[in-house]
Amino acid sequence: TTTTTSSSSSSKKKSLNSKFQSFQQTKKTGNEHYTSGEFEEAVACYTRCILMGTDTGTSSKRVSRGDRGIVFSNRAMAYLKLHRYELAESDCTSALKHDPKLIKALHRRAVARKNQGKLQQALKDAQQMALLAPKNASAKSLHQQLKTAINKLRKAEVSTSCKKKRDVDSDKKEGNAFTRLAIVDDDDGDDDTSGDEEKIVEIS
Repeated sequence: TTTTTSSSSSSKKKSLNSKFQSFQQTKKTGNEHYTSGEFEEAVACYTRCILMGTDTGTSSKRVSRGDRGIVFSNRAMAYLKLHRYELAESDCTSALKHDPKLIKALHRRAVARKNQGKLQQALKDAQQMALLAPKNASAKSLHQQLKTAINKLRKAEVSTSCKKKRDVDSDKKEGNAFTRLAIVDDDDGDDDTSGDEEKIVEIS
């Protein structure tokens, strides 16, 4: 019985190791596709890794949370290259659930959010990056880009708001001018009104 149990355990261990190696090889293949600019193929490989990594009782016992986070982050980068920003954002969020300190996932989510116009959320990601890696040049650059973009947007909104207000005020003035029109008679001292001409005068 002891021999049978030991044999079963050894067989299971070999199976798990094999699945783990398959995970690593598939991730490596995905990276190679990405480097070659084959982003769809890279997405497919990373997806297979994710499915393997979350299969309870198999390779998940050998794949760390960090490994899973990296694969989600890598797939997010491939999605960014394909301009699928919502999917990229979602994958980065999944990556950060596995590893909250994964700088690349924060950076990629910030980029994905920026490209969706979610500037404030992107800025929060950049600020978190700055806290985790104060000397990270990419984090500093992205943080500054986002602050500049937000400031420009605010100025544009203020300018648009002022223009709309001026237009409304102008419309009001024109409207008031028309409502203040009056019809008055020419007073030539003649009691006979049959020949009077009417003229429109604007009351100031």
